[in-house]
Amino acid sequence: MNNRAFSKIRILIVFIILIGSGVLVYQYLSVPEEKVGMSEETTEEETTEEETAKQVKVEKFKLNFGQTKSIEAEGLKIKFVDVTEDSRCPAGAQCIMAGRVTVVINVIKDEQNLGDFSLTKGRNEYLAIDFNGYLMKLIAVDPYPKVEKEIELSDYVITLSIFNSAE
Repeated sequence: MNNRAFSKIRILIVFIILIGSGVLVYQYLSVPEEKVGMSEETTEEETTEEETAKQVKVEKFKLNFGQTKSIEAEGLKIKFVDVTEDSRCPAGAQCIMAGRVTVVINVIKDEQNLGDFSLTKGRNEYLAIDFNGYLMKLIAVDPYPKVEKEIELSDYVITLSIFNSAE
């Protein structure tokens, strides 16, 4: 390919990029100011803070290993069953990766065992489980590992949050 053809291709690519950027800027500038930062499906008129508070109930609590938490109003019992992984980088160590921790909880709803669920927490990783209209998230796992000190299962304490958005 000669230099002249190569130059034409480069000019065409730059032109396409500039046109594409102009279209994006035009689309952004044409959005009404009151809708910037809002999804198209939701407007301020559709959802008020009061309605949101009615839709979502939040319960945040701690569980020691083997402990069961009852949430009477929801008919839930949540038990901290196991720690299947704790690869978090111990305090005082230098690690290539931060690691993560995975715990297992058992959930009973209205005396029916819904089963065991794994929840994981790592650096920038907060995995939640969704079941029967509830969303449960692992907020914290204590104690944090230390160099040359093994954590016994009985020492673990987890902090969970549960949201009920089905109402």
